[in-house]
Amino acid sequence: MRWSLAAWSEISSATIANCFRHTGLMDGPALPTSGGENEAGTVGQLPLRNPMSIASLLNPAEEEETAHAELTDAEIIKLVEDPYGEEEGAAEAEEEVEKHSKAEKLASLSLSIALLDLSQESHRIAHRTLRQVQADLRSASTTQATLDSWLK
Repeated sequence: MRWSLAAWSEISSATIANCFRHTGLMDGPALPTSGGENEAGTVGQLPLRNPMSIASLLNPAEEEETAHAELTDAEIIKLVEDPYGEEEGAAEAEEEVEKHSKAEKLASLSLSIALLDLSQESHRIAHRTLRQVQADLRSASTTQATLDSWLK
């Protein structure tokens, strides 16, 4: 690896330019690398309506503004430990989710299945899915009867 790195360092840019010229990939001679003094004069002659400084171009003022408030470590820890705040957390804890009975769930599924239009492919897929959910719900809480349960 060191040998190849040393060999690459020994190759001049003129050698690389000659190799590309011999391949025939380029039609004309290579562009001159010098001429920086001509470029400065040419840039001065360009009709620029609103020239922008290079500092403004590279570091626009919009990028310097922060989009989010920067939090301290203590604030981050507080947010992680109590994400809802003390008042909201207490209200959330008191609020209970309404539980529906198995019969209500089955009735809702039956109504949803009845409303589907089976002539549409998406409705047929939904019909199969809802029927599967309905079957799973019916068999979910049932326990298998054993001989012992009949004798008790």
